[in-house]
Amino acid sequence: MVSTFSVIKSSMQFLTVTFSLIMNCVLIYLVITKSSKKMGNYRHLMCYFSVFSIVYAILDWIVQPYIHSHGASFSMIMDLRESALSPDVAFFFVGKEGRLRYFAGKRLLLWFSIPILGGLSWVYLCWLSMYPEPEFTVYLRNCIKSSYDLDADNITYTGSYFYRIDKNGNVNWSIENTLGAVGLNVLMIIPFTTILIFGYKSYRKINKLMLQGESNYTKRLQMQLYKALVAQTIIPMVFLFFPIGILFSAPLFHLNIEKGSVIVTFFYSLYPAVDPIPIIMFVDDFRIAFFAFCTPRPPKNQVASVISVDATVDYTIQLISFIVSLVSNVLLIYLILMKSPKKMGTYKYLLVYFCSFSILYSVLDIIVEPYIHSHGSSMFMMMKLNHLKHNPKVAFMFVTLLCGCFAVSITTISIQFVFRYFAMESETVHTNYGVDVTEITYCGGLYYLPDENGVPQLDYKQLWGFLSFSVTMGTTFWTLIIFAVKSYKLVRELPKHGESEYTYKLQSQLFKALVVQASIPIIFLFIPIGVLFTAPLLNFNIEPASFLVTIFYSMYPAVDPLPIMLIVADYREGLYELCRNFAGKRRNNVGSSYTDQQATSIS
Repeated sequence: MVSTFSVIKSSMQFLTVTFSLIMNCVLIYLVITKSSKKMGNYRHLMCYFSVFSIVYAILDWIVQPYIHSHGASFSMIMDLRESALSPDVAFFFVGKEGRLRYFAGKRLLLWFSIPILGGLSWVYLCWLSMYPEPEFTVYLRNCIKSSYDLDADNITYTGSYFYRIDKNGNVNWSIENTLGAVGLNVLMIIPFTTILIFGYKSYRKINKLMLQGESNYTKRLQMQLYKALVAQTIIPMVFLFFPIGILFSAPLFHLNIEKGSVIVTFFYSLYPAVDPIPIIMFVDDFRIAFFAFCTPRPPKNQVASVISVDATVDYTIQLISFIVSLVSNVLLIYLILMKSPKKMGTYKYLLVYFCSFSILYSVLDIIVEPYIHSHGSSMFMMMKLNHLKHNPKVAFMFVTLLCGCFAVSITTISIQFVFRYFAMESETVHTNYGVDVTEITYCGGLYYLPDENGVPQLDYKQLWGFLSFSVTMGTTFWTLIIFAVKSYKLVRELPKHGESEYTYKLQSQLFKALVVQASIPIIFLFIPIGVLFTAPLLNFNIEPASFLVTIFYSMYPAVDPLPIMLIVADYREGLYELCRNFAGKRRNNVGSSYTDQQATSIS
């Protein structure tokens, strides 16, 4: 049934585009060569309309649309399986593609570049407004000596010193450092807001998967990936976002939390080690494969405590974090590449990207061995120069790159939330045409979306789109009706105003042709699509009629030029002449005795 319809539809569309090209080209020739002078500029309008019909027919052949109504939705669909068009081009022709395709092919590289740009923006702001200054160094000298036994001349750092004391003892607000801090906060708020929005949207989508007929495996996999992503979000929130955010903001409000600096330093180093754990533990395929590598052992309760906060303990934690991060992330990359289910699609590459970043993060952390500290009206990250004492700019670059990792982390997670939402939005749903929704592009409306309880709720955004289309179509329709009535009255009045009979006949013919040309789109497009477009809004199921509307949509450009060619006498006679000339040439080719002059005299 489906294959038969596809064959009929394809044959109809091929005949339509062929017939439309021939007839519209003939009409353009007739309009240019056979139009009466009294037609004036109207012939240019007819040529324009014919060119549009040709474009319509070509687009119809390229798209080969399925126009379909299902439940509370109406859509025009293009099958991408047999199409040579890229999703980008198909999106241009039709209107909307499955949004998971935004992460396909070369566009995935664009998404990969966003966290890098975020990280580089962070690095740039550090170089621009948070670089080491003599005044800042003097302010820190006693602090870092008493806290870490470090010489201020043997370190490099990046940070903000908000309230500075001048020679007269006056407190001056550092606008440069404040603007840098505001810029960094903006860089954090954007991905954080993205996480909240798409996290909430994804949660709602997961709850609707079963209502949309998804399999238990699909729902379970999506839920596992969602939980892992939430856990991966909580980890940087706990280890990076909130601690550093508090440490960063406190000096601006004259809050002294210097004693919390040590904990933040540890948290910053631990993050890349614990980051890959959720995705390994929450996703069944990865967890099963992971435990397959390990020999089952009785669970042991391990309690670790940090007693001292000297440099040895700090370095030990950073070294352990580096080793754990390297091992766990390399293992996770292996599991992703070898054990990922097919339904994960390109998401596995995003996970590999995130793991690679975590490895880079841990490498930078072991190189920098950062101290993150808050003191008075300042907050900073510093690095011992050691072997880089003669190259402080190189050391400062490492520090800023490690700071940039913070931005890359939160931005990458926000992109993962966007991906997860698009993935759940585009889960496999087969239509009456046997086409996978991930292999099509479409435009249309879904008026009623089920909420968490499965109760349909009117989507006001879709309703607004419907009303906008209705206003556009209604305006065009009533313009047609009003000026058609006015034109009819004027045509009937022409003889009374002294116009010649030829002018009256010509205007009558053009009016009749225009009326018929208006009737064709009303019959083939306006009424069928209007009904198909409105029915879902009123909860009417007219799905079986979708096939007929698809055929009508394809036939329109083929029959559209016929009225003007057959009703207007000049064009009709010109068409007959073309046919006679064509028939005469064919007779001459088989030895006919008719000459061109004879054919002309007969006409």
